[in-house]
Amino acid sequence: MSSGVVGIALIVAIGALMTHSVGWTAAEMSVLEGFSRIHTGILDAVSLGIDFLFSPRIAAVLLAGVAVLILLFTRRWRAAVEFVVLVAGSWLGTEVIKYIVQRPRPDSSLLAHPLISETSWSFPSGHTAFAASLALGFIVLARGRSWRLLIVVAGILLAVAVALSRVYLGVHYVSDVTASLLYSAIAVSILAALWNRYIQPLHGRHRNRGAN
Repeated sequence: MSSGVVGIALIVAIGALMTHSVGWTAAEMSVLEGFSRIHTGILDAVSLGIDFLFSPRIAAVLLAGVAVLILLFTRRWRAAVEFVVLVAGSWLGTEVIKYIVQRPRPDSSLLAHPLISETSWSFPSGHTAFAASLALGFIVLARGRSWRLLIVVAGILLAVAVALSRVYLGVHYVSDVTASLLYSAIAVSILAALWNRYIQPLHGRHRNRGAN
């Protein structure tokens, strides 16, 4: 757990360094300019759809809906709550990092085909963090299941697709989405460890008291 905290601290420190590095930002901006020159109608539609689906308000509704489905299918309120804690806790942490690092968004005026404009801080990517945390939440809940490998593969594809869409749209640097993927893996691991250490034993003690 302590190593995870150190990992997050390193991500924040690296983000701060990149924010104040003109050369690094220029190099990453050239990558976005390259992506902007190869836009197609299909990729535009897919990327804009992902942008909408994983936007903060829609993502919150999606998370609540998934939690309800987990409760309905498993009949285990603890599983639904654990899922929300893992995903929401990790996702909201990105907002804290954004305000610490305060990296400006890529300059959309330099792009050949800008599709959307974002004004919030850039590092790390909230859309990517939500997708990665959502996937990791499912992976944690699927522990011990025979179909967990399928969830892992699907989760990786989802997180990578969202990360690429943010770079394609030119609203995040490659380092923003990379940091989000790393951060989400660490944050969900920390939250899962805390859940197993402090919350899970409480559930066990409550069940034992009920049996007595």
